[in-house]
Amino acid sequence: MEQVRVSESENEPRSARESADRRRIAIDRYHLLKVGLLALRAGPLLILVILIGVVAATTPVFRTTQNLGNVLSQTSVISILALGQLLVIVSRGIDLSMGSTIALSSVVGALLYQDGYGTGVVILAILATGAAVGFVNGAIYVWGRVPHPFIVTLATLSAVRGIALWASDGTLIFGMPGAVQKVGSDRIGWFPISYLVVIGLALLVLILTAKLVWGRWLYAVGGNPDAARRAGIPVSRVLITVYVLSGLAAGVAAVVNAAERALV
Repeated sequence: MEQVRVSESENEPRSARESADRRRIAIDRYHLLKVGLLALRAGPLLILVILIGVVAATTPVFRTTQNLGNVLSQTSVISILALGQLLVIVSRGIDLSMGSTIALSSVVGALLYQDGYGTGVVILAILATGAAVGFVNGAIYVWGRVPHPFIVTLATLSAVRGIALWASDGTLIFGMPGAVQKVGSDRIGWFPISYLVVIGLALLVLILTAKLVWGRWLYAVGGNPDAARRAGIPVSRVLITVYVLSGLAAGVAAVVNAAERALV
């Protein structure tokens, strides 16, 4: 009897140690998984930081403010497009027609400028063209009950590009209003004015997504459209608005792009 009791008393600490070891292993795996997820999130940023560090160490010109201004100026159009695409991606969509929208908007603005219209009319026409293309994308996708916006925007990519080529007769159109050209060429010191447009749009997108009810609707639609519809959220209006804003962003990018090149 004493031997049985001794063996039972020895087994109890052993089982307690085993359970403690299992808990410790589970905690270690959880922390390892958490570190891995953080590394995945920070991966692109880390690669960018390493790349900047290597180039800055090997190329002294890279560290100059003049070069930084050039980089910001060259990436302003892509940054504007990325802000518009952000809204579309949050809604579980994609907009493939933004490049063609830039082309058509620029052509429309250049043709109006050649006909003698002023700066305000040219800029409004460029922005309106972009918003109109976005509205067409959203309307066909929502009201046409197309399975995915990839199909719609792929079609409008080709159609809008064709319209731009037809309107311009397949040739370059030179000239933009002086005020428009200043957006792409002028700088405040070394800082390009075009990137001030990017900062302004980034703040606007931040307000739309984080401070307004529309932003909550956008995340709800992107998370689960059916649940959002049952919750009373106007899913169709939100989606159409998203593509209009995406097209409008392409219009702003067209203004900056045409300003930088002063030709289409």
